[in-house]
Formats: sequence, C-alpha cells, structure tokens
Amino acid sequence: MNVSLELLQAGVEQIFADWGRSIRLEELHRQYNPMTGEAREQAYGRNIVVIPLRPTSQTVPQTAAQLQVEQQSFVVRRDDFPQPSLTVSWCLIDETGTFDVLKIGQGVTTELLILDCVLRPA
Repeated sequence: MNVSLELLQAGVEQIFADWGRSIRLEELHRQYNPMTGEAREQAYGRNIVVIPLRPTSQTVPQTAAQLQVEQQSFVVRRDDFPQPSLTVSWCLIDETGTFDVLKIGQGVTTELLILDCVLRPA
C-alpha cells in the first residue's frame, strides 16, 4: 500500500498533537583555539516538542551490576533539531532530569529523528 506524502505528514502532525510534549533542548557549543590553548563553551536553549518512547534500565557489567543506566529515546521533528556537528553536544531537560543525547538516528520518515539518550546521574 502506498501512502501519499500529504497523508503521512498529516499523520505525523496528529501524532505530535496527541503524544508530543514540550521539553528543553540545550545545545553546548565548544570552541578550541590551538594557538592559545583556550577552550570555550557556550550554551543555548529552547523548547521543542518530542514524543518520548519507552524508557529502559540496564545494569553496567563493569560495576558488578551495582550501577544502573537509565536510557530514553525521543522522537523529534528534523526541523526542530539543529544540524549535527562535532563541536556541539545536546541534552534534553524535563521534570524527570537531564538526558544526554548519545546518538541521533533516522526516524520512520525523513522528517523525523530518534534521539537515543541516557539520564544523567543526580
């Protein structure tokens, strides 16, 4: 079955309207001057709409299963997320904590991204 782009777009908009929630996106830009050895960081923030996927919890084998890592993935619109760069890192912040973005993957359509995140320890 072929689905038209218009129908798919309408479906994406409805899914974000039904399941999306606002979350704070923080971008940390890093700059390094090799001539002076100076490193600078600058943070920028704004709210975006995401769809949280099911969280998972895994134990870290190197800690004899004493440390758990909480992982969470989020679906975002490609237009809401900045262009990936080697000098920028991102985190998502909400009432449950701060999630560091580890991996940016392609969603089910070209207009969606999947952000694989890990919850920062408190």
